[in-house]
Amino acid sequence: MNNLIQESMSRSIGDVRTQIAGIDEKLADLFGRIAEIMAKDRYKGERPSYPISGKVVEDILRDIGGGRRINTIPFGEPTRECLEECLVIAYGKIKSKNGFIKITKKVNDYWLNCGVVNSRTLIFTDCWDIAEFNSWFRESCNKYTSSGNRNNVKHTVGIALYGDYGFSLQYLR
Repeated sequence: MNNLIQESMSRSIGDVRTQIAGIDEKLADLFGRIAEIMAKDRYKGERPSYPISGKVVEDILRDIGGGRRINTIPFGEPTRECLEECLVIAYGKIKSKNGFIKITKKVNDYWLNCGVVNSRTLIFTDCWDIAEFNSWFRESCNKYTSSGNRNNVKHTVGIALYGDYGFSLQYLR
């Protein structure tokens, strides 16, 4: 990875991590760990790799380790067990099978089933459209983040856009 891209990627990870830490330090830690792994995978060679693969998600889940268990959408082993953290990766065209619109519908279903346990949801996407977000998902995000789980831990949702030169925060509450 050339120096400009590496500096941009590193700076963006630090900037987004700092923004998230202002709301939820544990979510910021999760973001930082995952973003570093994604950045390494994205530039294995001269060119970026698209899209993020299931193997990368497996690496992420193994590397965050420390006994930390996390729900994943759409990757990972399907489980009915609800956990405090959920990692979501939406990629490709916004309305494709794993695109933002269809994946966020799965996130809404997850929240309906697991909102009593879940407290943090982190969504990475490589395709962002603010109009689509506003019409499909903003209201449910705002409603979800206005409540807490059964332990009175406030729900936090972060959405990070990732691309060739780094990460940017699109939603945090």
